[in-house]
Amino acid sequence: MKEILDATPKNLISKVFLEEKVFQTWYDGRSVLIGDESEKLEVNSIVLCRGLNPLACHKLLPGAGQGAVMAMKDAVVIANCIYNMKDLSDESIKSAFASYYRQRYPESENVIKTSSIFTKVMCGH
Repeated sequence: MKEILDATPKNLISKVFLEEKVFQTWYDGRSVLIGDESEKLEVNSIVLCRGLNPLACHKLLPGAGQGAVMAMKDAVVIANCIYNMKDLSDESIKSAFASYYRQRYPESENVIKTSSIFTKVMCGH
């Protein structure tokens, strides 16, 4: 990457500071979020999320290459949590979503920190 940037004329390069974060709210009622920023919800779906941020649960800069991996891990964990539900009651759904959040949130925080360090090293942000 450094060689590409070094070979590119400086007037064609602009730095864009992107925000990385892990959202605190990943589920509400029967709605749950998975994935990184590329997994945005449709504007019409926001109504279904009742107060959820209309982005996915974690936003990652692309430099570390973890966005798609995190989305796939989220999908596997939420699928397992749903599979293990006793019934389709609101309480079981809430419990499954809470379990998903507890399992995925710590890694999401760590990946955000690692990605941020990687971006600073590679891009000088």
